[in-house]
Amino acid sequence: MKDTDKSIEEVFFEMMMQKSGEERIRMGFEMFELAKKSIIASILHEKSGLSETEMKSEILKRCYGDALPSGIEEGFRAPYIKFCRKVPAGKRL
Repeated sequence: MKDTDKSIEEVFFEMMMQKSGEERIRMGFEMFELAKKSIIASILHEKSGLSETEMKSEILKRCYGDALPSGIEEGFRAPYIKFCRKVPAGKRL
């Protein structure tokens, strides 16, 4: 979907290019952290009482969906969920 006027896109691009590379990277990390918190909160709202393993599996499904190779959850979960911090079952963010 592309609903932003071209002139607005250009202004935004110029604003971003005025920031240092470090600032842009930091903004990206902050957005990623916010996305993780949002995903975890949504899962906790829909499914309470998940174990840590179940929570990680749900996060994995939300992040990668149908792009996951078959069997990934069973045998290759750890490399793909390192970015997920531990969330105790039932904890709200």
